Amino acid sequence: MSPPSPAQRLVAYWQGLGTAWLSGVDPEAIRIFERQNEVVIPPDLREYFECSNGTDGPDQNGYWFWRFEDLRPASKVYNLLTIPWAFIFADYWEESWWYAVDLGRDDRRRSSGIYLLGDRSGEPLLICDSFREFVELYISNDGRLNPRGAREYRDRMHR
Repeated sequence: MSPPSPAQRLVAYWQGLGTAWLSGVDPEAIRIFERQNEVVIPPDLREYFECSNGTDGPDQNGYWFWRFEDLRPASKVYNLLTIPWAFIFADYWEESWWYAVDLGRDDRRRSSGIYLLGDRSGEPLLICDSFREFVELYISNDGRLNPRGAREYRDRMHR
């Protein structure tokens, strides 16, 4: 038997918390989104949206995973010129800060990286390289999910 996917782990975690989650998105809607926005949704994030369409409000810790139809370009919410293909998929505590995924097709930089937006520095902070890793950080309540922890992670990675 294979280990549970990130989407399965996330849904099981929400069930354990008593967090209401929404049923998955039609795969055709995901393909339309990709064509309209000229982006590529990585397999782990695609599977998540096919399994769950976010949470029906914030979880008990204040994290809200947005519905697929609510994904927004980060540039519309946050002045994010360095990663033009970033889309916000979750927030913390009524948009105190946001989480965005880079859906770009440019092989010269990290596409599918997850960024924390809303740090006082004004810069996007890379917190992990994939949605799969983000799920593990979320489930373990890792410090990288807040601005201070994200800055410390960035500083460690740039030494």
